[in-house]
Amino acid sequence: MARVIRTPVDYALLEALGRYRLLTIPQGVRLGLANEKHVAERLRSLRTAGLVLVTERGKLAGPHVFCLSKKGAAALEEWTEGDVKAPFRGQPFGDTEHLNQRVLIADWHIALRSWASREGMAVNWVRVEFDANPGELQALTVTMHNGQRFDPDAVASITDPDGTSWLIVLEAETGGRAGSLTNYFSRLESRLAAIEGHLLEKALNWPQTDNHRAARLLFVFKNPAMLEKAKMQAGKTPGLAWRRIFMASVPLDAETFDAGWWKTDSSQGSFLRPIGAP
Repeated sequence: MARVIRTPVDYALLEALGRYRLLTIPQGVRLGLANEKHVAERLRSLRTAGLVLVTERGKLAGPHVFCLSKKGAAALEEWTEGDVKAPFRGQPFGDTEHLNQRVLIADWHIALRSWASREGMAVNWVRVEFDANPGELQALTVTMHNGQRFDPDAVASITDPDGTSWLIVLEAETGGRAGSLTNYFSRLESRLAAIEGHLLEKALNWPQTDNHRAARLLFVFKNPAMLEKAKMQAGKTPGLAWRRIFMASVPLDAETFDAGWWKTDSSQGSFLRPIGAP
């Protein structure tokens, strides 16, 4: 391992790939690992060594996407003396429109952890839809309860400095090249039902205590235009679930991550706030 991993940046890149499951060069820069040139250089070296896999994309499709290989996951586990058992892939991600959604999920995950670190919050765990569910032919985020199915893009548990735990659900909406809201509207009713029925909390045995809040559903759209179209229809369907739904568009960063989430009452602010009986 020492022959192929030569710099602290190499270790940091493997750690980031283990944590976020995929990484682009701009994301590596955003994490503060190194400048763009050095991140690109070290990822090329790790790829040559067989520790990472890459999905090469044209400039119009987006930046190249890197992920851990089996060899890379083994190297990370060896380096951490078994403390980190990172997921890996047998082949690169497919170069499809869906990959843009997965990059957006990783953007959100990076912003979440950076923001939590700034605010003194603990990130207990994060699950994303491209995590495999051991022994199951479905994503790790798929939740079943009493015959109902909920399959969000990501789920996270965080605890704030006051000791309150929050369950956060992400739905990343990229809308394909045209920025269409077809997927958003076609799945909205089932998502609202899952949130209103506390499906996720029941499936996870989420404690029903004063310091455990009901799930918040965050919609993140790839651009402001998609967000504005979604806002025009938000709240028109009945249900208490809308109290726990928040919307934003990229970019997301640590400084503004919890400041501008839009609600159906047209207010903006944090999703970590009491909203009646949660």
